Amino acid sequence: MDGVACCFTGHRNLIWEDIPSIRENLNKTVETLIANGVNVFMTGGAKGFDEIAAEVISSFKDRYPQIYFWVVVPYSKKADDESLLKADRVEALSPGYYRGCMHVRNRFMVDHADYCISYLRKETGGTVYTVNYAKRRGVCVIHI
Repeated sequence: MDGVACCFTGHRNLIWEDIPSIRENLNKTVETLIANGVNVFMTGGAKGFDEIAAEVISSFKDRYPQIYFWVVVPYSKKADDESLLKADRVEALSPGYYRGCMHVRNRFMVDHADYCISYLRKETGGTVYTVNYAKRRGVCVIHI
């Protein structure tokens, strides 16, 4: 995929009271990135933070037709989620679930990104792994 790319990583289980501020911070951050030339946005198709990121990107597509919304799911069964309908591209990395497929998906997104927006509120799990991987790869990590 050509362009300057940003991926998202965050927790699936969100604190209900935090969702409005997450959405507001995502809107501001994404708009700033678009103004600075980012035109490809990738989400992992998961619940929680990924859903909010997908909604935010979808809401920007009318105002910024140059942006490309790419959803990368770990396996094909995840690719039929109704929330993915506004994606320009949905890519399943495997035909079926296997142990570690979520990490493969996260690494794939980071490997194709220049920026990584994260919602990280605990130092365990896939989100912290992905943030640390992004830092090791030299990807600019933006915490919201």
